[in-house]
Amino acid sequence: MKILATISALVASSVAQSVLIRSPAPNETVSPNQTFVVEVDKPNSLSPSMDISVAIGMESCNAAGCEAVSQAQMLGNVLFAGGFDPVLKPGTGDLFQNFTVQVPATMPSGQAMLTVAHFYLLGAGANPAVELANVTLNLQNVQ
Repeated sequence: MKILATISALVASSVAQSVLIRSPAPNETVSPNQTFVVEVDKPNSLSPSMDISVAIGMESCNAAGCEAVSQAQMLGNVLFAGGFDPVLKPGTGDLFQNFTVQVPATMPSGQAMLTVAHFYLLGAGANPAVELANVTLNLQNVQ
C-alpha cells in the first residue's frame, strides 16, 4: 500500500511540473524565415524541482497528420536548445520564459508540430525527467 501511495505522489508531482506552450496559439499561421516568440509557461508548484533546459523544435506533419509526429516524439528542426530559467509571470502565479525562434526557410507549407522538450530534476532525490509539450501550427509560404 505504501508503494502505491509513493507512486501516486510521484505522478502527481511530475504532472505539477508540466510546461505549457502559451504562444503561439494552436493553428496559428507562420511562414518560413519568420521569427516568432514561443512562450513556455510552468505552473508554480510546491513540489521541489529544478528546471535545467528546454529544446524547441518544429517538424512538418506527414500524411498521417500531426498526431503521428507528436506520438513519435520528434523535435525535427531544432530552433532552440539551452537553459530554462522561468520567472514569475506578472498577475499570475505561473512561471514563464519567452524564446524568439525562426521558422527554417526550407519548411514546406502545411501543418507542422512545434514541440518543447523540458528537462528538469524532480524531488529531493533529484530524479531526472523529460516532458514534451506540442502545438500544431500552419506553415504558409508568403509570395
